[in-house]
Amino acid sequence: MTHEMTEEWRHVVGYEGAYEVSSLGRVRSVVRDVSGKSGSTRTLPSRIRAASANRDGYLQLGLSKDGVFRSHKVATLVALAFLGPRPLGTEIAHEDGDKTNNTPGNLSYKTKVENTNDKRRHGTLAQGSMIPQAKLNADQVREIRNDSRYGRVIASAYGVHPSTIYSIKAGKHWRSA
Repeated sequence: MTHEMTEEWRHVVGYEGAYEVSSLGRVRSVVRDVSGKSGSTRTLPSRIRAASANRDGYLQLGLSKDGVFRSHKVATLVALAFLGPRPLGTEIAHEDGDKTNNTPGNLSYKTKVENTNDKRRHGTLAQGSMIPQAKLNADQVREIRNDSRYGRVIASAYGVHPSTIYSIKAGKHWRSA
């Protein structure tokens, strides 16, 4: 016996009558009449909107209202429709660590600390060399910690700012290395 989840559709908050979001994390436009510049009216069919991953790996898509086009994360649209308004001081968390799983059961509102702890537990927390802008790797950081030369000299050798060397030696950066 297979148990299939039925897809529930709800209005996208702020775009009622134009877009809907589903319990499977999909977004669709609603059948609607639009006026052209010449005063003519045409009916736009409903269609599933294609979402794409942003540079951080979260699914997003663009929605239009009153001639204004804005990009939105799918997780935000689903959370607002199914979980309600986001409480002050919280952010949207993906319970399983999969940024593309935008089903209501996988989303929750958590504080930044709770969400960071979840990311650490999932292994998805960008730290150290997992940060795209990182100029150093863990081996280099260990070498820097053991280097007794002046910070400016070390910084020059590794191509970083002296404040980076200070932060590493003080344990403010690269604590995990």
